[in-house]
Amino acid sequence: STATEALMCAREISGGRWRATMVAQCFCGRFTLRGQYRTRQRQMVVSTATSRGYGGVYALDGRSGKVLPHFPVMASGPIVASALLVNLNNTRPPSLPESSKGLHVIVPAHDGYLYLISGTTGCFELIDLGEKCDSMILADDMTGNGLLDLVVTTLSGSVMVYSTTTPFHPLKAWTSRTKALNGATASEGHVGISIEPESRSPRDVRGDRFRMLVTIHDERIGKHKSFAPRYIVTVLIGTRIIVFNGIFFEAKTYPLELHAPLERLYANVRVILSLPTGQHYEDSTSLSFNMHFLETIKYLLVIPFVAVMIALSFVRKDHTVQYSQTLIYDRRSRRYVTDDYDY
Repeated sequence: STATEALMCAREISGGRWRATMVAQCFCGRFTLRGQYRTRQRQMVVSTATSRGYGGVYALDGRSGKVLPHFPVMASGPIVASALLVNLNNTRPPSLPESSKGLHVIVPAHDGYLYLISGTTGCFELIDLGEKCDSMILADDMTGNGLLDLVVTTLSGSVMVYSTTTPFHPLKAWTSRTKALNGATASEGHVGISIEPESRSPRDVRGDRFRMLVTIHDERIGKHKSFAPRYIVTVLIGTRIIVFNGIFFEAKTYPLELHAPLERLYANVRVILSLPTGQHYEDSTSLSFNMHFLETIKYLLVIPFVAVMIALSFVRKDHTVQYSQTLIYDRRSRRYVTDDYDY
């Protein structure tokens, strides 16, 4: 279990002595380190708080339990929040420099600072929050500008959003402490599922069917010719309407033809990836279903009326009676008289 793994990590870190009085939830991730760590084996990040009033961030090898190079990174205050693992480098294709690989460990401490630690070098940068924080940092595109944002909540009740220059990708998002049902692993460069940009933009779906493009990502190490993956994909509208459930055997992009719900509503469309090992990964987007169909009805009423008016404006007036009035000079009365006639 997670608690057992955390205690084992604490004992390994302290050399058999229980120095760490509190260990936060362990999160698994993969760092692309140099030298002997280029094999990209699974590694674990643990944040601790000690009775002496300081804390530390430890990165452990997933097989041997040894502390990785450049770690631990010590803080001047206790760390009681879980660490966020995300790659803050630009990972957009087609080419990726060696420096853009690896994860960053982002964690707040009770000294009022936010620590941004590079997993490859151990270098870290501090952001002065000015307040204590004991909750995990979340990552998502909050402003809709295509860049990743960090959401920080403090014990004083403040909610802060810090923008970054990192391009947003659904695999970078970490919208809750536990991803999906039981996720505690950084998805980028590992395994996950994402909705393609052309399908994740908010829009109104009209009709009884709609199309969604989803991509299954799987870059797990140990994949070889005998590796037979199986990906179970489930699509839900809201929390109770299941519109798709299928099994795929290859990690690539799939177009899914989905049925719209029978009722008009606003809802989150959730795409869930389940592995045979029991791990779940998720991506979601917000859509509306047949909420704006009344906009087309007004055109059905206005367009025929305008067309008839235009047609009537071109009708020739050959059968109309014109009434005219003419002044004629009468010599007898020596005055002008009117002469009304029709023609």
